[in-house]
Amino acid sequence: MAIPIRNTTGWVIGAQMISASTGVAYGGTVTVYVTGDAGTQVLGGYNGGVAIAEGNGYYTYRPLQTETDFTYVGFTFVGSGAIPTTIQVPTETATQAAAVIGTTTTLAYTVRSIITDALQEIGVLAGEETLTAAQGQIGLRRVQQMIDAWAADQLTLSRQLRTVFSWPSNVSAVQVGPGQTVDMVRPVWVSEITYVNPGTNPGVEVPLGLMDEDAYASISIKGLQSGLPMQAFYQTNLADANGTLTIWPVPNQGLTMVLYTPQAVGVPATLDSVLLGPEGYQSAFLYQLALRLCMPFGVAVPDLLPRMAATAFDAMKRPNVEPGVMGIDAALSPGLGGGYNILTDSTTFSR
Repeated sequence: MAIPIRNTTGWVIGAQMISASTGVAYGGTVTVYVTGDAGTQVLGGYNGGVAIAEGNGYYTYRPLQTETDFTYVGFTFVGSGAIPTTIQVPTETATQAAAVIGTTTTLAYTVRSIITDALQEIGVLAGEETLTAAQGQIGLRRVQQMIDAWAADQLTLSRQLRTVFSWPSNVSAVQVGPGQTVDMVRPVWVSEITYVNPGTNPGVEVPLGLMDEDAYASISIKGLQSGLPMQAFYQTNLADANGTLTIWPVPNQGLTMVLYTPQAVGVPATLDSVLLGPEGYQSAFLYQLALRLCMPFGVAVPDLLPRMAATAFDAMKRPNVEPGVMGIDAALSPGLGGGYNILTDSTTFSR
């Protein structure tokens, strides 16, 4: 399942509705409300907000194009006497989708199915048993905590986004986040940032040096202006869901910038959310979650589970390792220069 493209048509959002009193499939009228980027929740515009009953408690909604023009869109399914269900959908722009660099997704499972498999792995559920509502909520919280923790481990990030944006003149710092100057989900890291050299066609990208906290703090004149920047500094904010990107010197002209960022697995919102990942990720989802569920369900950790979880986690991260290239001083390497002699039909070497 690919991440849907923002501001497009053709979406179909589905939710399984359960009766609050009986716990069985719901059969009444269901209304859908739309929340974009944590904004004001509004009644769905398609079909007056009324979802289509597909049978056995499953309802679908086809959002209008304007309802998909957000970084994150929440679709809340509500029915009288039913348990409300919210499906949160991350999106990406067409440019981001075309620029994704990395392994393509081959397997995708719902959070519910992975929790079920994990509980079967540790003996809480038998092969024919299904997940209860209480078990599902505990498992969902553990999945959310696990995925959030993985986002802080750069080796779990398998994809890289290329995001193009405009930098205004005489501005030293911009915000990175949904609806901000750099409109994207806030990254934890920045792999590289470049500017497009003005007047070049095709555009020539010039990389900026990435500074850490100490390097940025050591700059004496942070407001120094120049035609083109040389260095960049990025850090995440604590007060909101954005990050701050600073470049130095401050450009006195508008520039086209390009941001390269590794992308984490999205934190699921519901049991019906789909966990996406390239080869090797599904085993890591399963065994790492099974390990985390032993304590809350009062189960002794199976003997082989820690090893299986560690092996799956290593296999997931191994394709993401990018070993550095070791440089060698030219004075320490032998010179093997030479040339071809057309008169003698031979090659000569010099040391």
